[in-house]
Amino acid sequence: MNRLLKSVHQELGPRLAKYEFSFRPAVEVYVRNCPEGVSQLFYVRSYKSGSSLVVEPGVGIRIDRIEEIFHRTSGFEAEYQPTTPTIGAELWRLEGQPQAFRYRLNQEGDVGLVTEELSRAFAEKALPYFESYSTVEAVDRLLNEAPMEKTPHRVMDWLRASTGIIAAKMTGRQNYDELVAVYRKRVERLDKGFY
Repeated sequence: MNRLLKSVHQELGPRLAKYEFSFRPAVEVYVRNCPEGVSQLFYVRSYKSGSSLVVEPGVGIRIDRIEEIFHRTSGFEAEYQPTTPTIGAELWRLEGQPQAFRYRLNQEGDVGLVTEELSRAFAEKALPYFESYSTVEAVDRLLNEAPMEKTPHRVMDWLRASTGIIAAKMTGRQNYDELVAVYRKRVERLDKGFY
């Protein structure tokens, strides 16, 4: 891990620990485990852009009951299955602002600024997201109320279809059969029916 990014995590970690989030450096995510097999995820991913390191926050929610069903046929290798989110995305994508929520980390003086921006994003965006979408019912509404519209919460169509159908079945959604037909049609169009 980059020295400056490590400094950001040293400052950010104690702030998020107050909310019971602990850092998992291997996957660049802070995790809070909640009752009933729900995990809330605050990602702090980084990538090189020219000579800069760009830090980009995102959110995710994992509902174990959904993921256990999903991974019966997902094709994901077993080692990756315990960490897959059920829904989530980068904050810029959720807000529909491609230039927002990306912080440059070039020098020691940037550490405090980036830490403040990440703290603000966590408080103003991540916490309300977790409050709103950490149930099977919320996931069902989020993905299935408008199945033909794109959603930033599950960008890849085949993942959205799989998660949406599982959540619909679990909640006893009345238009389940209709949803199956809609998602099947969408997925059949992907990569010549690969999915």
